[in-house]
Formats: sequence, structure tokens, C-alpha cells
Amino acid sequence: MTSGKIRWGILGPGSIAKSFAGGVAQSRTGELVALGARNPAKPGLAETFPGARILNGYEA
Repeated sequence: MTSGKIRWGILGPGSIAKSFAGGVAQSRTGELVALGARNPAKPGLAETFPGARILNGYEA
């Protein structure tokens, strides 16, 4: 098994996403790397999801 972290992406910055991101932040094996949002310019996203790349929309 590799020792690398699991890289997570979240779709939508709602309350469940905030809770999940908090869990990932406390994890030794996970890292939040991306957040897909309909409005990536929404104030507070970068502060709420630190370290995550904020992407415009939900398409790959």
C-alpha cells in the first residue's frame, strides 16, 4: 500500500461540504484539493475551504 494522501474534491460548498471538509482537515490520510462551485467568486469560499482550488462549475 502506498503512503500518499487521498486527494478529495467536493462539488458544492453547502453545509454538508463544510462538515466533510472539516473531517478531511483532521485526517492524516486525506487532503482537500478542489471545490466545484456555481459561483467561485462567492465571498468566503477560500477561507472556508483553505488550500482547495476553487473551480467554476461541476463539469470535469
